Amino acid sequence: MSTLTASGSLAPSRRKRVFSVAAIVGVALALAWFVGVRLTQGAGVTAERTARVERGAQLIALLRRTAQDRVRTGAQVLAQDTRLQAAAGMAELDKATANDLLEDLQKLDSQELFALLSAEGRVIAARGAPQMEGLDLASSAVVKTALAQEGAATGVWMVDDRVVEIAVSVIRVGERRAGLLVVGVRVADAALATAAAAAGVHLALMLEGRPVWTSSPQPPTTWRLEPTATVEVSDAARYLVAAGPPPADSFELFAWAVPLAALLFAALGFWRGGGP
Repeated sequence: MSTLTASGSLAPSRRKRVFSVAAIVGVALALAWFVGVRLTQGAGVTAERTARVERGAQLIALLRRTAQDRVRTGAQVLAQDTRLQAAAGMAELDKATANDLLEDLQKLDSQELFALLSAEGRVIAARGAPQMEGLDLASSAVVKTALAQEGAATGVWMVDDRVVEIAVSVIRVGERRAGLLVVGVRVADAALATAAAAAGVHLALMLEGRPVWTSSPQPPTTWRLEPTATVEVSDAARYLVAAGPPPADSFELFAWAVPLAALLFAALGFWRGGGP
């Protein structure tokens, strides 16, 4: 039986099948294109977020190295101060005299923390961390390292739940080891938040497994589900860097527009073909 009418056009049944097939093919191609685009976008977004996390970790490490360089230089220079050497060489150095001396040193090098230790490693006075006074730090790794080398040794003290980068330098009177000087600087919250914002990441300071500071309020799942990096500080402390939300993508609208247009075309095809 012919599919042409007397006027030479397709019969309604044939026209319906043509429009239906064209609509189905169009929708299938649009969906395949959409899935491919989404997969490509997903891979690109994951790579971009991972790169941001790595950049954030690098910025935090740079902040720490800069702080360590500052306190290392300060400790090495100030350990040679003649007033400090004279005081450290005293048979009995009281806390008040030590604090006055540290106050004068702080005027020369405006770091946040100064501490004076006996030759045996006991903290005589500590400006900026009074809770450290009286502690015996002879067994701490940074003190042992300072005693074993010529220059200042760097380490970390946790003061008020914040990282303080410190440098410890031996005070010598002649060939005799008279004491140790500690110079420290806190890695400021504002500097950390600025670094996190510059990298487009979220940042948390973890102390013994709990967050004590974050650059912005985040749900706990952020640190488990997002791409993350760790910047180790000490056995008890570390920085966690997590990716923030992906940047806005104008191509996203286009990715959705194609399948929506295909669905509209399919609806029009079924309507022109007279429906199923």
